[in-house]
Amino acid sequence: MKKNDLTILQSFGITGIVILGMLLFSPVSLLLGNFMGKELATLIYYLLSIGVPFWIISAIRKSKTNSKTLNFKIENKRIIPFIIIATVALLFGLISPITNLIPIPESIKQVFLSFSNQTGIFAFILMVFAAPILEEFIFRAIILDGLLKKYTPITAILISSFLFELVHLNPWQFVTGLVIGIFSGWVYYRTQSISYSIIIHATANFSGYLVRYFVDMDSTMNQTLTELYGGLLSLVLAICGSVLLVLVCIYFLNKEFAKRKSISKGKNSIILLILYSTISISSCSPDVKSEFSEIQNYLNALTTEDFSGAILVAKEDSIIDYRAYGYANIEHKIKNEVHTRFNLASITKMITAVGVLKLYDEGKISLEEPIKKYLPNYSNEEVKSSVTIHQLLSHTSGLNNFYTEERFLATDKLQYKNVSDFVPLFENDTLLFKPGSKYHYSASGFVLLGLIIEEVSEQNYYDYIKNAVFKPAQMENASVFEIDAITENRADGYTSHFGEMETLKKNESYLSKASPAGFHYATAEDLFNFLKALRKGKLLKKETVKLMHQPKTKGYNTHIGYGVDIDSRYNQKIIGQSGGWYGIHNELLHFTKDQYMVIILSNQDDDGKKGASGVKNFFIQLFAKKN
Repeated sequence: MKKNDLTILQSFGITGIVILGMLLFSPVSLLLGNFMGKELATLIYYLLSIGVPFWIISAIRKSKTNSKTLNFKIENKRIIPFIIIATVALLFGLISPITNLIPIPESIKQVFLSFSNQTGIFAFILMVFAAPILEEFIFRAIILDGLLKKYTPITAILISSFLFELVHLNPWQFVTGLVIGIFSGWVYYRTQSISYSIIIHATANFSGYLVRYFVDMDSTMNQTLTELYGGLLSLVLAICGSVLLVLVCIYFLNKEFAKRKSISKGKNSIILLILYSTISISSCSPDVKSEFSEIQNYLNALTTEDFSGAILVAKEDSIIDYRAYGYANIEHKIKNEVHTRFNLASITKMITAVGVLKLYDEGKISLEEPIKKYLPNYSNEEVKSSVTIHQLLSHTSGLNNFYTEERFLATDKLQYKNVSDFVPLFENDTLLFKPGSKYHYSASGFVLLGLIIEEVSEQNYYDYIKNAVFKPAQMENASVFEIDAITENRADGYTSHFGEMETLKKNESYLSKASPAGFHYATAEDLFNFLKALRKGKLLKKETVKLMHQPKTKGYNTHIGYGVDIDSRYNQKIIGQSGGWYGIHNELLHFTKDQYMVIILSNQDDDGKKGASGVKNFFIQLFAKKN
C-alpha cells in the first residue's frame, strides 16, 4: 500500500474519531448554553467537536502520508452555477420527498425542531461556513481522497458518502448526507478541488437555513407528502422537474470536466454511479471482474520508483482507470498529472498516417503512384520517381531514419521550425534498397508524407493536423512546441540511455520541434479520444481504417500497417504504436478481441524490463498472453 492510500477500515477509524469527538464535547453545549446563549454555545461545541478531531486527523495524515496540503484551487468558475442548481434540485425534488416518508421518533423530532428554530447569526455561521468547511475537509479531502488512491471511484465515493451520513445522527439527515455526499464526492473526484465540495455543502445548508424563515417546521413535519407539495400533480411535477434539472446540470458538468481533463478513472455520470455498482459489475463475466481487480491491484501497487508517467486503461468506449505517477519535473518536484502532456515520439507517425489517409479518403491522392506527382520539385530524382505513398506509410521506401544519424543529433535543433527544415538531413541520400523490397524503419519517409500533406492540402502541416485530426478527435491538449518554449502541463524527459546509466539526465539535447515523424505532445486521454474517433469512423472511412490496420510487411517483431504495428504473437491481435527515444517511452495498445485499450506515456526511457516496458508487459500478459 502506498503512503497516501487509505483503507476502508482506516476510513471507518477516522469517522470513529469524529463521532468520539462529538460525544466527548457534548457537555460543552449544555454548560455554555446557560450563560452565553444556545446558538453561540452550539457553534462553540461544533467547532470543538469537529475541529479537534479534524486537527488530530490532519496531524496523523501529515506524519504518515505524502499529502500535507489541501487543494482549494477553482480552475473553472463556470461549473459553480451548475453545482448550485443541481444541489438545490436534489434537495427539493429528491431528498425532501424521501425524508418526508421516513417515520421519525418523537424524541428525535423535538431535537431537530429545537435546532431548526435557531435562525441567528451564529446558526448561520455554523451551517453555511463551519460545517461545510470542516466536514468536507474530513470526508472529501481526507477520506475520499485517500480511498480514491486505492479503490475504484464508485467504491470510494459510496464509502465516503456512507460515512458522511453516519455522523449525522438523525434519519432525515441520513438521506441528505448520502445523496449530497455522493454528488459532492463525484465533483471532488472529477476536479480534485475541495472548494467545489464546500460550495455544494454550503448550498445545501444555506437552503435549509432559508427554509426556516418561510416554513413552519412543526406543521411541516406532520404533513403528508402530497400535502407538503400542494397536491399529487405538484408533487409529480416537482420530482420530474428536479430530476430533469439535475440531469441537465450533470450533462454540462461532464462537458466542463472533460475540458479540464481532471482525474478520470471513468466517465460514468453521477446517475450511473449507483447503477454501475449494483448492476453493471454484477452482470460482468467472472473473467472481466477478475481483470478489473487485477488492474486495480497492479496500479495501486505501482510507485514513482517503478514508473513515471500516465497510464490509461479503457474498455470499449469507457475509461476504467486513469492515473499518473512520478514527476513532470524532477528538479522542482512537479508531479505528473493525468492532464500532463507527454512527448509522443513516434506515435506522431500514426497521427500523420491518419492525416495522409484522410486525403486518400477525399480522393486527393493515390497510394500507389510515385510521389513525384505530389512533390515535383523534390531534389532527389531517384526517390521521387520510385517511391510511393504506400511505401512511405509502411516503412518500405528504402529511406533512412534521420533521427538516429549524427547529422541530426549534432545539430542546433532550434533551426527546425517547419517540415521543410528537416529535409536537408536526408534529401541527398541514396535509397538503402529497392522500394517495396524490404522493411526499414524510416522517419525520413514520414517527413516526406508531411510535405505531401502540405502540397495537397495547401495548408501548413501543423495546421492541417490540428484541423483534420486533433479537432474532430477532440484531442484538446495535443500540441506542437518549440523546444525552448515555456509551457504549462508538459512533462520534461529524463534519460538513463535505456538503462545504461544509473543517474538520469535531461533529454533536451535529443529533441527538436515536432516533425511528421515524431515529437508531438498530448495527454493519454487525447490518445484515447483519437483511438475512439478512429474506431467510430469520425476520422476516416471505416474501410480505410481496415486498410490502415492490414499488415503490409513484416517489421522487426511485428507486422506493419499504415503508421501502426500489428502484433499477432499473442492470443489476440494487438494494434497500436510505440514511441521510444531518449527520455521517452510510450505504448498505445488496442487489444482487438476484448476491446481493451491501454495507453502508457512515460517521460523516462528504460532498459526494456522496468518502467513503461514493465507496465506494457503486465497488460499484455493480463489480456493477451503469449501463444
